[in-house]
Amino acid sequence: MSRLLNPARVLTSLACLGLGLSACMVRVDDPYKKYSADGDVTGGQGSCTNPSAAAAAQNGPKSFRIIGRTSSVKDDPAGTTRIVWSGTTVSARVTGATQLFAKIQVTPEHVSNDMQNDAIIDPPSIYYSVSIDGGPSTVVTVDGTQSGVQVIPLADLTSLGGGDHEIAFIRESDGTAGAHLFYGLFTDAAGKTAPNYLSATVRARKIIVYGDSIAVGSGVLGANAACTHSYDTERATSTFAWLAAAELDAEVTTIGIRHVGVFASSDANTPWIMPNLFNCSDPRVTRDVSMLNGAALTCDTPVDLTKEAVPQAVVIALGTSDLVRAEASVTDFQTAYEAFLHTMRKTYPNADIFCTLSPVLTDLNTSSQRTNAKNAIHTAVSDLADPKIYSLDFPDQGTENGLGCEENPSAKTHQIMADILATAIREKNCW
Repeated sequence: MSRLLNPARVLTSLACLGLGLSACMVRVDDPYKKYSADGDVTGGQGSCTNPSAAAAAQNGPKSFRIIGRTSSVKDDPAGTTRIVWSGTTVSARVTGATQLFAKIQVTPEHVSNDMQNDAIIDPPSIYYSVSIDGGPSTVVTVDGTQSGVQVIPLADLTSLGGGDHEIAFIRESDGTAGAHLFYGLFTDAAGKTAPNYLSATVRARKIIVYGDSIAVGSGVLGANAACTHSYDTERATSTFAWLAAAELDAEVTTIGIRHVGVFASSDANTPWIMPNLFNCSDPRVTRDVSMLNGAALTCDTPVDLTKEAVPQAVVIALGTSDLVRAEASVTDFQTAYEAFLHTMRKTYPNADIFCTLSPVLTDLNTSSQRTNAKNAIHTAVSDLADPKIYSLDFPDQGTENGLGCEENPSAKTHQIMADILATAIREKNCW
């Protein structure tokens, strides 16, 4: 969607320029100057008599931990784990290591083989980031053009000394980049010697996000709205949910993918809707089948959600693809949204569920698109009459904080959203 100029603002600007008067000031309102600190989240203050444990504890297994949704498929090599979703993190504490490597393989069905060299569908590089001891991240890449095992250097710890160190190895690219087999962490370039592990860090606070391009950080590093999607400008760790989780000292799982909606997908070639994907381990496995038979995508690789970490907070960040790009009717959107909320409550019976209004939605020359979506989400929440399901309104992103590629939120907008979400979660969970 292209954000159209407001004719009144344009005319006023031209008039002031013509008069050349210093007293003639044009104010273009920044929607974020008017937002509520908690996104006007509905519902009352949460009970703080028994708040969730806050401290991170180093009481995990003496191995690496994987935070996020993963799976194993019967044909995968023994001892490997599939990593596909944005933000999936390999976390570990090691001692005595001077170097660290990750052993990864692009799954054969996801090797880049597009004869037209389409970097969006078949990217030559898939991005990960590495952080040591909570320090600044560095970016590393996985070669998407080969299916053989790759041993990727992550860190040279020599300058940091041979003591104890904590590493986070994080997938930055979304699920459309394909699945990777993770073999483990190693101290040698041959990928044979595992490090000496200390007990892993575990955080009691858990957040899970179901969302679209905004949730996976599509375009967040882009210079402006004119750039098209590229994995170069997509970063899971720059998203509002990831930043909010950092503020709250929580672990976050993101189940998100570009184009996905609640009722409709914004891409006819990838007919994904979240009700068919929410329990999926690998969102690309059945893509070709669904395109051939024309059916909406159903997941052939579901996961047992009862075995996943139980979140205290569930965030639903959907609607942009439905209403902005696919232009679904508001009635269809509301009906599907309400049905999805029933599914979420059944899946997470005790969680606080936050239903967020997309910042990309606007009423500016869009026939009250934002207002209609807001009313639909609020009505769906109200109809359920569940005291732990809330509406939360991220304000219209406007343009003053910049725009990411394809009008996705900028890094500054994601940070503002993160502050709003963190405040709302604190109110309900007393974190």
